Amino acid sequence: MSRSYTRKLLDMMEDGTIGKESLIHGLLGWMEETDVENFCKTHYDELFYDENEEEDEEIEIVPVSKVGPHRTGKMTNISAEKIAEILGFDANCDDDPYKVKYSWGFTVNGKYAAIWDYHGSHAHNSWSTYDPDDVLEDVFVMSSALIE
Repeated sequence: MSRSYTRKLLDMMEDGTIGKESLIHGLLGWMEETDVENFCKTHYDELFYDENEEEDEEIEIVPVSKVGPHRTGKMTNISAEKIAEILGFDANCDDDPYKVKYSWGFTVNGKYAAIWDYHGSHAHNSWSTYDPDDVLEDVFVMSSALIE
């Protein structure tokens, strides 16, 4: 393999056509996070390893058939299908059929949360949320959802 694109990028960086920072930011933005992680572990592990750092807490999501008692916030920019994919189950609560089409009730590491649409808001990828313990950001961190 000749790595012609690699050579061309390095040549363009060396002659000043592309700035180093621009190239680095572009490549890091293009790479999957697992690729960046593997690169860091392979080449710079001692800089990233902190023996006092705790491992990321495992997130346990358990469905419960309890509808959200009231709205504490909203979530936008995410479809019902994507919510179901991230949570690992389809809408699971029987809610008011005249107002709500999708309704999820669940716990995240033992803390109750809920997501539901209201009067067709799902058509606009907009959701009401019950999240008094602020657990939804942890669950939807890698999605494009906006949580308020």
